[in-house]
Amino acid sequence: MRRGAALGVAAWMVAASIVQGVLGPDIGSAGRRIQQGIEERLERHGAPAPLEEPPSTHEVESLEPWELVGV
Repeated sequence: MRRGAALGVAAWMVAASIVQGVLGPDIGSAGRRIQQGIEERLERHGAPAPLEEPPSTHEVESLEPWELVGV
């Protein structure tokens, strides 16, 4: 059983190395193309404006302790 598991792990490592070697350059170039597209859009349209916080519809005044006590 141990020998079978070791062979399975070794086969997986070889397969992963081959796939990474074949697909690695394609993934890197695709990432660069995406990054360039984003940079071009930002240059054309500018960065998005920051969102403004809506104005408060009501303000709560803090109460002093003596204001809570009725005389």
